[in-house]
Amino acid sequence: MSAVAATHQDSGACHRDRAPADIHAGDGGGGVLLERVLAAGASSVAGLNHSPDVLALSMTRNAEALATERLALKLGDASAIPWAGQSFDAVFTANMFFHIRDPAAVLAEVFRVLRPGGRLVIHTAPGPLPSPSLKTWWVLIPMVSAMNVHTDAEMADLYKHAGFTDVTIRSKGYFHQLSRGFRPGARS
Repeated sequence: MSAVAATHQDSGACHRDRAPADIHAGDGGGGVLLERVLAAGASSVAGLNHSPDVLALSMTRNAEALATERLALKLGDASAIPWAGQSFDAVFTANMFFHIRDPAAVLAEVFRVLRPGGRLVIHTAPGPLPSPSLKTWWVLIPMVSAMNVHTDAEMADLYKHAGFTDVTIRSKGYFHQLSRGFRPGARS
């Protein structure tokens, strides 16, 4: 299953009466994940990215949703999310969490912007990175070796320290770690 399908299927973000957010729009495709969540029926979606170039790609890809105000996009950092507390029912990220240097600060911010009962879903690469070999030569690429990855237990601790409950984490291979947690409160 692809990261996009697993993320938005598991996030509960596709319900028409819920407000999901994609933090850092880390899908690598300039708004592909946002586009898919909107196509699945979300009534409104918000996206945040630290890169003006990726944000511009996302704006182009999702121009109709922006024009009809189904989508709000902002330039910013996940450690200081520029929305009010309790703004979202679901927050998801895909392929960006391994770039975060202070994951505790980011999870605290996500917790702040989630409504009670809200859900966080993260798709990232699990830790630890493998030792270099003929099959895992890619770990020698500087961008990969600089990735900030976490074992399933470490990720669970990060979620729990931020206040999330009902945390589940599933990893498969070197590239897929899907985690989910809820802000305590009634779930709609």
